[in-house]
Amino acid sequence: MTQVMTHKLFTVLFTIACLTQQAQSGQTEFTLNANSQGFIPAWLVSGPYEFPLVGFGTPKDTVAIGEPDISPIENEFSSSILPEKDSKQWFPQSIDKEGFIDFNNTLLNAVSTNIPVKIWYSRAGYAFTTIQSEFEKDVLLTIGSNSQTKIFLNKNKIYESNNSRNAAVDQDTILIKLKKGTNDLIVRVLNTHTNLGMAYFGTVKWEWGFFARLLNINGSPVNDVKYIIPLDKNASDFSISSTLFFKGEEGDLKQRIDVEINSKTPSITNGSLKLLYSDVQYNFKLDSISFGKTRHSIFIPEILQDEKIDAELILGEEKINNSFLLKKQKKYTLHLMLLNHTDVGYTHPQPVCEELHCNTLDEVIKMCEQHPDFCWTIETTWQLEAYEKLRSKEKFEKLISYIKNGRVALSPIYTNPFTGWISEEEMLRSFDKAIDYRNRYGISFSSAVYNDVPGQSWFLPQALENAGVKFVAEGINEFYSDYILQRSLPKIFKWESADGSKVVTYLNEAYNEGRSYGLESNSLLCVEQRILERIKKLEARNYPSDLVLVNTSFSDNSILASQQYLFAMKWNEQYEYPKFISSNVEKFSKALIESDAYFKLPVLRGDWTSNWDIFYQGEFERNKLERWNQHQLLSAEKLSTISHLLDNSKLPLNFELNQAYRYMHQFSGHGSGLELGYGSPEENKLTMDYRQSYVTDAKLLTDAILLKSLHRISVPEESFESEGLMVFNTLSWRRDDIVEIQFPFPYSPEYNIVDAVTNKIVPSFRKDHRQYFIATEIPSLGYKKYLFKPKSGINENPTALNKTNNAIENQYYKILYDINSQSIKSIIEKESGKELLDNKSFMPFCSPTIEKFQLNENHKAIPNNRVSYEIIDESPVRLILRQKRDGEVLESIDWTLLNGVKKVFVSATANLKKMEPTTILEEYGLPFSFNIKNSKAKLEILGGYIEQAKDRFPGISHDGASLRRSVSIYNETESVTWTTADARVIRIRKDEVTGNHVIISNPVINFPENWNRHENLSNKIEFRYSFTYNKKGFEAGAVAREGYELNTPLQLRKSWYRALPVQEEFITIENPNIILLNIKATDKGFILRFINSDNDNNQTAIINSKFLTSDYAQKINLLGMPTEKNKITDKTFQFTLKASEVADFLININK
Repeated sequence: MTQVMTHKLFTVLFTIACLTQQAQSGQTEFTLNANSQGFIPAWLVSGPYEFPLVGFGTPKDTVAIGEPDISPIENEFSSSILPEKDSKQWFPQSIDKEGFIDFNNTLLNAVSTNIPVKIWYSRAGYAFTTIQSEFEKDVLLTIGSNSQTKIFLNKNKIYESNNSRNAAVDQDTILIKLKKGTNDLIVRVLNTHTNLGMAYFGTVKWEWGFFARLLNINGSPVNDVKYIIPLDKNASDFSISSTLFFKGEEGDLKQRIDVEINSKTPSITNGSLKLLYSDVQYNFKLDSISFGKTRHSIFIPEILQDEKIDAELILGEEKINNSFLLKKQKKYTLHLMLLNHTDVGYTHPQPVCEELHCNTLDEVIKMCEQHPDFCWTIETTWQLEAYEKLRSKEKFEKLISYIKNGRVALSPIYTNPFTGWISEEEMLRSFDKAIDYRNRYGISFSSAVYNDVPGQSWFLPQALENAGVKFVAEGINEFYSDYILQRSLPKIFKWESADGSKVVTYLNEAYNEGRSYGLESNSLLCVEQRILERIKKLEARNYPSDLVLVNTSFSDNSILASQQYLFAMKWNEQYEYPKFISSNVEKFSKALIESDAYFKLPVLRGDWTSNWDIFYQGEFERNKLERWNQHQLLSAEKLSTISHLLDNSKLPLNFELNQAYRYMHQFSGHGSGLELGYGSPEENKLTMDYRQSYVTDAKLLTDAILLKSLHRISVPEESFESEGLMVFNTLSWRRDDIVEIQFPFPYSPEYNIVDAVTNKIVPSFRKDHRQYFIATEIPSLGYKKYLFKPKSGINENPTALNKTNNAIENQYYKILYDINSQSIKSIIEKESGKELLDNKSFMPFCSPTIEKFQLNENHKAIPNNRVSYEIIDESPVRLILRQKRDGEVLESIDWTLLNGVKKVFVSATANLKKMEPTTILEEYGLPFSFNIKNSKAKLEILGGYIEQAKDRFPGISHDGASLRRSVSIYNETESVTWTTADARVIRIRKDEVTGNHVIISNPVINFPENWNRHENLSNKIEFRYSFTYNKKGFEAGAVAREGYELNTPLQLRKSWYRALPVQEEFITIENPNIILLNIKATDKGFILRFINSDNDNNQTAIINSKFLTSDYAQKINLLGMPTEKNKITDKTFQFTLKASEVADFLININK
């Protein structure tokens, strides 16, 4: 660094300073002469002020405290107008010996504990001085600063730099004009997250501040100006506080005490400090105390309890006495949990990500061999599976040995799937790989890590407890949600699900906290200041423990962050506490659960589904196919298991099932397409092709399992008695639904469909090669036969379907279309005469809407004067009223009534070709506004039915939801059950006019190109819904069944069959609230997996099945460990489930 000011010159500068009194204002002005090198010697400073970010963590240039229209004095507060509303004092500060005004030494100690710890941040420090010139003159202002800098002279911007850089003297030169008299100079310098870590093209130092010099045009220092610092008072003062830093010294702990001095002595001086603590006097010399605020550290024996001390500071001619309360501080242990974050497809195409994680695990083994205390956490079992697949058996077994001895912890979840996307079955199956490793190698796990999502669905505590997991570290990423959870929730708590399951939940700020602690900065001062700031923020949240988890990775799919480990160990050489220990998720959770703090943890109940799973969802077709797979895989596994139970010589199709779920976990697991700028267009396409293959391959496997299982079950029924159809119901209650039979050709023979139970012809409708009919009373998890009889003549098909030129109706509903407004005018429930539509709603029923959140435009109807309608008569099976909306994205909407079925079916077709290029996000909606007065809304999420205002975590106020299947809009006497099959995301809003609840489905979104979504906009997609009215309030079982029925079509196989038996019911359940989720074949027998759809009450059910040939049904957890026994009598047993509980019962088959 050139032209460094020496200590001697610095002292001379302040010796010639003088104090002048301003009679009019009463304030004191401290006036300083220029120095021989031109550095501006002292400033009033204030900060830090939090600044907003845009894009990918870029600081936004804005005004915080009214700059440049400010003229502060010492001790005056400035308040930020920005969202965090910081309020900070101004105080004087001198440059250091090198001429640098060091904000790190002063401003960073003013921690704003109300502001959360942020992944990316930007904060400003301000410096103000007044230059007094006897003449108007041109001079050069040279500036050297780190990060973004802005300078104002006399309220005019004269300089701006937006580079992250290291400060050096005379980096930039600005020609300025000083007016005669006073000239106000303001410098604003930002400190950002870029100061914490390594840069790709050099190191950005942990520094915050600037150099500023005034030079003549010829480059010589300006020596004919003065600098004025407006002070509040002349007298010096000081404060003393205990810190959380401890050093070991000859077997004892010494605690660091910080002394902050605000000196009004004009020269650099030495001082002395006397403390009377615990009847012992301690004397300290303090060197180089300059004008303004400085900080000094001393060490005394550990403070064992809060204690008042007397202190005396001698500063030149001043003697200052005061008393201070020194507080006892916790001795913190920082558990450094190193891992590699799984984000498959985010940084590289998916196959490369596998290899990257394997490379890191290679390094983990080396580090374990080289450093006996080194620990690691494998974030997902997907990583371990990849290592087993891609590395030698010897290397894999070496890694397993480190897992077994506790050096490496395995988090037991496969890909950390987005819990707002997945089903109960997918969540539970995400533990399968960990359980497999447990069974094969004897490894154990009781803790989990779930990184890089800003929330979870309410089912997670139940799933974790079921797998033996007691603790989960949640590396929440809240950058795009303003850290609302940090602001609203404790750092650590026991999260309770609706069934009462609990898991200790620890909120980390994403998964790169080591960098946030300064462990990549190569600066021990950085680590010290980051520890101090972070722990002060923790304590402000009433953090109950002295154990802190540092959840850290170098990056996504990255290298091992060895620098973080090595620098943490270097830190430990400086301080005894806070100290880092190399740890993992198992070691930390064990230490926490065994500590006193565990018993002080608050309990929180509720949902906090990630808003990443709700808002601005793309991949419309893939998400639709994912939802199809989720429900049809349940049908497939049930049928596969039944086929095995009927004939145990036929193995269950578990291999295909496991592979299908593996693909599903790959799709819903953490990761998506490449981040913008991380790859070429071709690489982007490749990553999306892989994502398409996951859901497509899962579907093909699902189809294969269904086809094989149906064949197995139906072949024993084949004979040449009659051509016909076996219709299978995979749900655990009797149901009616439409069936579509497909013949080879449009000219294939036509048949009458005969119900084998009643021996009556069923009304049907033939169109091309397809024939439709309503299958009724299909047995619970069973089948019913329908026979084909050659059609002769015209059959009378009595039906309750009726139509006029603008209306359709069946036995239960009448739908009336308004030709003038080209909209649905009325839907009447015929038994009660109830009008179901809220015709006063500000959003007309099923009239497409659009929302543009960047313009603050909420959903509103899309005007269209090219709307028409038609009625499609497919009697005696169904009537369809179709609205065509020419030129729109949602180009057609169908309302369908089936003969004898008490439901209204709605389908909307989105023509993605109609999406025009946009620069803002456009969210399309389909509103359902029902006429239920004084209503409430319950939504089915993963974890049960919730009321948004009551059953979500504090701080969550948005109106969106990631829906499993159904919504109930209800009051005490009536309800509408609404279900969706293909569109997961909805909003629930109160109507602005009537106050009734409106369901807004969000089927598609038009994304700007820079969102990098790579949507296929060449297709049309159909989205299906249904609703029904009941003269009862909310009934969980009834609502749940409607949702399952829309999403679970009847299965069928056409062949030649014998007439008897006409039907068979494999399982019955005598409680409508208990639903059979799945039947799973195992080596020991089979597992019945049930769910209680009632969120509020325990429910008892009786189950009967021909397959219950054992003496007992054992309730087991996911690990296979029994928790209770239920006696089986006459192929029947009884059980009770807690509210929203999912439970497994193992039936050992008697051989």
